[in-house]
This record gives sequence, structure tokens and C-alpha cells, in this order.
Amino acid sequence: MSLRQKFVMQHHQLSRKIGLRLGHAGYGIGLFEYMVTDIVLLRAFAMMGAGSIVSWQLLQPKVQWVTAAWNMIYASVNMVQLAILQGDVYDMTRQQLRGYLTSWGLPVPPERLPAMTWEVAKLHRQLRHRLTVRQFSALVDVGEFFWLVDGALLAEERGGEACVYLVTDGACEVSIGGKVVAVLGPGSAVGEVAFMGLQGGATVRALGTVRCFSVPLAKVRELSEAPGMKGALEGVFVDTLASRLAAMQEAVQLQNYRAVLEVACSMGRSANIATGVAEYRKRHGITFEEHAAVLDALPQCEEGAFTFPA
Repeated sequence: MSLRQKFVMQHHQLSRKIGLRLGHAGYGIGLFEYMVTDIVLLRAFAMMGAGSIVSWQLLQPKVQWVTAAWNMIYASVNMVQLAILQGDVYDMTRQQLRGYLTSWGLPVPPERLPAMTWEVAKLHRQLRHRLTVRQFSALVDVGEFFWLVDGALLAEERGGEACVYLVTDGACEVSIGGKVVAVLGPGSAVGEVAFMGLQGGATVRALGTVRCFSVPLAKVRELSEAPGMKGALEGVFVDTLASRLAAMQEAVQLQNYRAVLEVACSMGRSANIATGVAEYRKRHGITFEEHAAVLDALPQCEEGAFTFPA
């Protein structure tokens, strides 16, 4: 008689109760698998169900080895498939598991960072809210850092960019039709319009010395074919587009206010005009600093004209 059989016989009642619960749990989990569509959860539940059934058999005085053996095979197959999934969709799987832990109120373990230079670490801090460690490492492997001198051209309105640039230090000026519409700082991307297949490019030039990370557009497209990578990269680029649109909206708003001040200054400084300017500032959220900057650029306006809290 084996040690297993001796233990089961000595604790027969307890083994029977635990075994029955494990058996019901195993087949119940098997039934629950039919309601799961997520492949990772499906394989995880399959392993749990098969493991429960094997445990149930091992708690019986006489094991039905056909049942136990086939369930061990099922569990092994699913372990192998999960290992394959970990290699192919590692990041997506990890994000899903982290999401489940968060939704269940459980602590989420921090991601382990590989050894990085200070420059790569700085870029990672700018992108970690969008890219996982593995996604970021894949991106770093196909690009390089370099310096841009003042006035260097990164993108043109007519398009045709060969690279995507990620600004790490310095600033870049964005212009459309010769008019400056935005200034991009660290963490911004250039060339994302070409990657996302959007219309309406812009000319982007370096403002002073700029340090950036460059990735060939063809390599970015190759990376985007990996599971979960396209959405992550688009998230990085959408952030830049959103900040650029916000800056453009602000620029248009200031241009409109400039037109208002030009008309107001040409009409004199009557109380009604001053009230109208004040109401416009309040309605459009023009700050005192913005008012002063626009006023300084208008030689026809007297110094300090309409300068009062909005």
C-alpha cells in the first residue's frame, strides 16, 4: 500500500469530503469555461478544472487512472499554450491580468525594468503611461538618439516623413501655412500623422537645440503588427495630436482677440468699448498675461490700454 493510500484510508471521511468538493469544483469550472471568451482565462480555468479533478482522484482509495491521466494531459497542454501565449502576446496578457487584479481590488506588482541608460530611462518616464516595459524595449531596439540644431526640419506639410521622432529635450515649432500654431515639448511625437494615415500635416522645426529619439517609419509600422502594440503606439501619438489641437485652438483664440483689440484701439477708449473688451475676455477666458502679450504686439494700441482684470 502506497503512502497516498495509507493517508486516504487513515483520513477517509476528511478525504472523501474534500475530494467531493474538488470533483464538483473541477466539473463546475469545466462548465464555466463555456461562458468565457478570453483565451487566457479559458486556459487558466481549464488548468484549474483539470487540476481539481486530478486532486479529487488522488483523494480516493482507488484512483481512476484514465480520468486522472487525461486531466493531467489537459492541464499540461494548457500550460504549454499559456507559455506560447506569454511569448506571443506577453504584454497584452500581462495588461489583462493587471486589469483583473485592479478590478478585484488586489495589489498589482510593479513591472520590472531592464537596465537602462539615463537617457533611455528618461524617455521611458515620458511614455510609460502608454507603453509597457516590453513594448518600450521593442521600440528602443529599432531607434536611436541624436541632436538637432536650431531650425532643423523634422516634418513638412506636404508629408513624406521617413521617421517618427520622440522629443526628449528642447522644443519644436509647429507651423501651418507659415503661421506658428503650436510648440511641442518633451514627450511629444513628430511624424505621427504619417503613421496614423491622417491628412493635414504640418511643418515642424527645432527651436534651439533639441534631443530626440528617432525611429524609421517602416520599423514603427512593423512594430505595430505585434498584438497590443498598435493601440499603444496610437495612444502615444494621440496624446501629441490632442496637445497640438489644444495649442492650435488657443492660438486661434488669441488671434481673434488680437482682432478685437485692433478694432477697440482704433475706436478709442470709451466706457462702452472697454466694457465690451472686458466681457469678451471673460467669455473666452483670456488671462491678464495673454492680454498683455497681445497688446504689446499691437503698436496702434496705447500702452496699458484695456488693462484690467478679466
